[in-house]
Amino acid sequence: MEDMKGAPFSLVLDETTRLAATKSVSVCARYFSEQKSKIVTAFLGSMYVANADIDGVADAILALVSDLELDGSNLIALVSDGITEICPERGALLGLLRKDCPNVVHLHSAFNAITLAFHTAAKRHLPLELAYLLRETYNWFAQSVGRQTQYASFIEASGFHRVDSNLSMADAFSAVETTTFDIGGATSSRIIPKGLRPIAAETSAQWVDVASFFPQWMEQFGTMKAHFQKLADTGECFQAKKLASMYNNDQLRALAHAIKPFLRDLRRVQEVLEICAADKGMTERISLQLGGFLQQMGNRILQKEVVDSFSPDELCDVVLDSGSLLPIDRVAFDEDFKSALASSQSLSSAVKRQTKEQAHKFMQDLFSALQGILKDSLIVLRSVESFYIPNFFANQLERTSLIGPFFGQTEEVGFLL
Repeated sequence: MEDMKGAPFSLVLDETTRLAATKSVSVCARYFSEQKSKIVTAFLGSMYVANADIDGVADAILALVSDLELDGSNLIALVSDGITEICPERGALLGLLRKDCPNVVHLHSAFNAITLAFHTAAKRHLPLELAYLLRETYNWFAQSVGRQTQYASFIEASGFHRVDSNLSMADAFSAVETTTFDIGGATSSRIIPKGLRPIAAETSAQWVDVASFFPQWMEQFGTMKAHFQKLADTGECFQAKKLASMYNNDQLRALAHAIKPFLRDLRRVQEVLEICAADKGMTERISLQLGGFLQQMGNRILQKEVVDSFSPDELCDVVLDSGSLLPIDRVAFDEDFKSALASSQSLSSAVKRQTKEQAHKFMQDLFSALQGILKDSLIVLRSVESFYIPNFFANQLERTSLIGPFFGQTEEVGFLL
C-alpha cells in the first residue's frame, strides 16, 4: 500500500449497526497503483462511529486518513450506498471534510438511490399498511422455523393449490439448515431458516428484500389470507389478528398489484448488478438495464409519441406536464390491479378512484426521481470502463490482515484468499 500514499484515492464506506446499537463503518480505498498499472481496491479496516452526527462521522474519516498517513488533498471521493443513513446532513459533512480534504465529493450508489426513491414514493403515496403487511408477513416466518412448518402443513391439510414456481413461499419457509456455532470453545447446534433474515422496518433496503419474495407472495395471497385468518380465529396472537385484518383489505391487495411491475424491474436491476459485480466489461449491460427500467415506466405514464421520440438518456430531461403525461384513465396500470379494483365488492367507487390516484402519483413520483438519478449514472456507466462493484471474495485483497475495533481491539483477522 506504499504506492497509495502519493496517489489520488476514493474511500468506499459501508455502514452497519451492531447488536449493541453502535455504528460501525467498513472502509475500502480505491486508487490507481503505479506499481501494478491498474486500479486497486484495498480494504483498510473498520471504524466505530461513536456519535452518528456530522462531527462524529467527519472526525472518524479524518482520523482514518491521518492514521494511515495519507494526504488529505488526495481524497477525491466518498463512495457509499447511503452515507445519509449515518449522517443525514451530507452537505454539512462534506463542508467539514473539505477543511483537510479540499477535493472530496460524495458519490452515491445508483442502485441504493433507486431503492431510496422507491421507498420515498411509496411512503408519500401508498398506505403504510402495505409495506407493513409485506414486511411483517416475511418476518413472521423468518423468525420461526415452527411457523414455516405450520404454514407448509396448512397448505397440505387445507387443499389449497398454488401456482407452480421455481421457489414457492412454502418451500422457501420450510428450507432449513443446521448450523454449528463456536461459543467459548464449546459447540452449539441450531436449526435456522436457510437464506431468511428479518426485514428491517422503515428503511429503503426493505423493498430490495420484498422484491426477492414478492412474486411467490402474490401467488399465495389467498392461501396467506386463509392461514392468518385461521390463526386470528384462535385469538391467541395479536399480530396474527392484525395481519389477517390487512389481508382482508381489498385496497391493499389492489395496490400490491399496482407496484408489482416496478418491484420486478427493481429485482432485475439488482440481479444484473450482482452478475456484473466482478466483470469490468459489463458496464454497458448495466446501463441498458437501468435505461430499460426508465423506458418501461415511461411506457406506462407518458404519451406514446414522447417515449418513441426519445432515448433513455433523453427521457431523463422530459418535463412531466400535461403535454407529456397520459391522463389517469389512459395510464397503463397493471392488469391485475385493474381487475382487483373492478371485482372488489367492499370498496366504494370513491375509494376505488382514490386507490387509482394513489397508484398514479406513486408512478409519477418514482419516474421523476429516476430521471434525476439516471441522468448522471447512465453517462458515467458508458464513459468509465473501469467501473465495477469490487467482489472481495473473488479478488485478492491488498491487505492480508487487519486489526481494528470491529473485530476487537487486539484480535487480528487474516484473509486467506
